[in-house]
Amino acid sequence: MIEFRKYLHQWLRWKKGRENTGYEQLLLFINPFVIPFNCWLLRFPAGSHIPPHRDTLRSGRHFRLNVIVKRSPSGGEFVCANPILQTRRLNFFRSDLSTHSVTPVVGGSRYVISIGWLLPPERKRRKKSTLNRATKARSQGRSETS
Repeated sequence: MIEFRKYLHQWLRWKKGRENTGYEQLLLFINPFVIPFNCWLLRFPAGSHIPPHRDTLRSGRHFRLNVIVKRSPSGGEFVCANPILQTRRLNFFRSDLSTHSVTPVVGGSRYVISIGWLLPPERKRRKKSTLNRATKARSQGRSETS
């Protein structure tokens, strides 16, 4: 996530998308606190696309919800290897795990509102049998290792 000063400089200003393939993004809002999230308006003019990729993170889980505001007459289809939910206008997916892309836009522009948020890594769960042994040992008044 970005710092406040950088946010003000980027807020409501079109800039080139990260993949440098013709799409543009406009930062609507961002929140770096508690559950960090951001919201962008993406503009895909004719000829733009996004090649297959996964978003890289230092840690955590990156979820993204894309809402198609305006479809292009042809092309501009969102492609995702493992979507959580995918309808004609909604795409919900893990951008850090699922390879995703947008096919070339033909015959007009495409607009998308993209909301992303970061959650901490999942805590590893103990195996059920380990939990059962520990609970049983405690109820009998002894430690699991004895």
